[in-house]
Amino acid sequence: MTNPIKKKLTIIPNDGVVVKDNTIFVSDILISNSFYIEIIQNEINSQIISLEIQNQQSKEWSFENSKFISLGKYQINKLNKLIQYSKIAFKSLFIDFSDFNYLFFPGNIPLLLSIGLLLRKKSYGVYLRGEIRYKNPIMNHFSKTVLKNAKFIIATGKANSIFAQEYNRNVEEVIPMMNVKKDSLFKKENFNITSSINILFFSRAERDKGIFESIESIKKLIDNGYDINFNIAGGGDSVTIQKIESEINGYENRIKIIGKIVGIDAISEMFKKTDIYIFPSYHEGFPRVLYEAMSFSIPIVTTDISGTKYTMIHEENCLKVKPKNSKELLNAIERLINDSELRKKIGTNSYQFMVNFFEKIENKTHAKQVLEKFGVL
Repeated sequence: MTNPIKKKLTIIPNDGVVVKDNTIFVSDILISNSFYIEIIQNEINSQIISLEIQNQQSKEWSFENSKFISLGKYQINKLNKLIQYSKIAFKSLFIDFSDFNYLFFPGNIPLLLSIGLLLRKKSYGVYLRGEIRYKNPIMNHFSKTVLKNAKFIIATGKANSIFAQEYNRNVEEVIPMMNVKKDSLFKKENFNITSSINILFFSRAERDKGIFESIESIKKLIDNGYDINFNIAGGGDSVTIQKIESEINGYENRIKIIGKIVGIDAISEMFKKTDIYIFPSYHEGFPRVLYEAMSFSIPIVTTDISGTKYTMIHEENCLKVKPKNSKELLNAIERLINDSELRKKIGTNSYQFMVNFFEKIENKTHAKQVLEKFGVL
């Protein structure tokens, strides 16, 4: 398709971006780079509005053809952040928004910029990535106002979609931006464990993802005599990483922090070597990493939270445990270690789920959803 006049789309992510040598680097934790690339390929002038953060990013995540409107350097100090957020709310009244605006929600930056969008009656859509659970009731109320006035909402997972439908009629589930594709599907034939048990935590390393319950459970299993190799993959802030390093002190030969894994080939290789994947998050919309793990026939232990309610079925394509419960997590992992038939059942069902899922979303992408909703495609 060709557009004689290029449309302009403003994207407001829920976290900062890196600008280095006049090049935009979008964090791989936020979003798959394919979303931005596809937006640009559809003859759309895109711009990103966010804070600048200090971080090292791979060239793989850069977008030279996107304009960046900086809201300033990200502030860590709480008082400085409060001042900065006040300035952003004021700036929202004058920022050069686009014909179409797309907010990654919830998040402090999109919430503050939505003040200007609403007051200036700008058209916007919302990517609802997770639960709205601000401690401040005023922020919660305003967030729901943002949902009510959105042109459309694209939500992660069925539970999130059902929630969004309370406030907006134009809601659909997102086509997830995954690190794997249909041709990455891997049907495991042999679920036997003949040597060390390879267990994986692959997510941003932060408390709310259940990383510390994971470490506690794994340490106890190792102490109980299980031959486990536990890999912690994904980024994280320096304070949390230091805390993790302290927690695994004395277990470094069995528990390893391997950091960010970037690229389909590297991620595929990591999953293929994994016997059990654990994701004991406290809250989620629907985490794409569960789709990714299922694509490789991996038995999964995850938490029984609203975001996993409709897709992840206990003893069918996962084992579910309560959030913040390291004892239940330990028992579920131990159960999978000792029951090869259960590993096979969950892994095989997960693989088949993803076969059906990829057939359902054939030739669909998140970017196409957004452009269709804005009437560009």
